Amino acid sequence: MSQVVEPEQPPAAIAPPQTPRKRKFEHPDAFTTPKSARDLTSLVNLLYGDVDKLDRDLRAIISKMERGFERKNGLITALIKKVEFLEKDNASHKAIGRKAVDYEPNEAFATIPEIEAARYEAAMAQARFEDVHGPDLFKEALEIAQMEKEKMFMEWQL
Repeated sequence: MSQVVEPEQPPAAIAPPQTPRKRKFEHPDAFTTPKSARDLTSLVNLLYGDVDKLDRDLRAIISKMERGFERKNGLITALIKKVEFLEKDNASHKAIGRKAVDYEPNEAFATIPEIEAARYEAAMAQARFEDVHGPDLFKEALEIAQMEKEKMFMEWQL
């Protein structure tokens, strides 16, 4: 009778249900900040698998984010080109080292050797400027300034 009332082994403890563990995600590119629409698409594919299996609202948000990235990158590219143009334009307006012809104030005109020397110095200064900035600096700056936004997008395939 004592065996029936007091069993030799205690009853097994009822274990509480286990909560599922979170999936560990250790991919190096999983939490990087995307810088373009392509980066965003690859990140969504990495995190969620196929984008087509996501619900419609999330796909719409992702496509709007991709368009926003494209607009932002296009604007940044246009602003970079504008800064380059303004820097080149500013450099082209700087003095390139031309020297005024020295002449005596008592004489009305400079002598021919003085004019020749001044022309030679101006040519040398122009050659130094072209060595630093390139021969077609002003022409390239004008072309960039006259480019329209759509033409720039076509040229850079944005």
